[in-house]
Amino acid sequence: MKLAATAISYIFHPIFMPVAGLYLLVNYNAEVAFNYTDNVPSLLKSIAIISGLVVMLALMMKNLGFIQSLDTQDKMERVYLTSAAFMCFGLIYYWLGTSDKIELFHPMVFSSYLGALIAMGLSLIISFFYKISLHMIGISGVFGMLYASENMALYPNTKIVILVLLLCGIVGTARMYKEAHKLNEVVTGFLLGAGCTYLSVTNAWALY
Repeated sequence: MKLAATAISYIFHPIFMPVAGLYLLVNYNAEVAFNYTDNVPSLLKSIAIISGLVVMLALMMKNLGFIQSLDTQDKMERVYLTSAAFMCFGLIYYWLGTSDKIELFHPMVFSSYLGALIAMGLSLIISFFYKISLHMIGISGVFGMLYASENMALYPNTKIVILVLLLCGIVGTARMYKEAHKLNEVVTGFLLGAGCTYLSVTNAWALY
């Protein structure tokens, strides 16, 4: 069971959740998929490259002794890794938002990404004094963006929302089984991640 919990922790690592969430959004939300299919691969490719860059930075920090592993336990290790992710994903959001590429994508894509960035920023601040679950912030952020987008869709796909909600439970259970987090840290992580992306999609998308 411990091996399974470790595998789940790495497969659903928060570094990979932004690209996973947007992949699900553009492939399972009918409105986004139908109107913007031709332009989405370039965005997903960019975010995937950034995710890889964050992993490379994390491995460099590990080799330099700043962190012991990607499954960070120490407070400062979490701060280092979250800072690297926030800066990298923030750069691509800034680049896309200040170029003419913003017109090529559905507003839900950018509002979802904005919500994920807000969650990263808040988790960075919170990590200085509280061990909130970054894994839960990541996977619940995916749930929040999908739940909000499907609530606003003409033809909602509730199956994918339910599936991601179940994954939230699996990831949270795995983190507690590994004794990486207590229940309150998992719950607060879920609320922060889901809340940021849900509120961003339901409110901020109209600004684009």
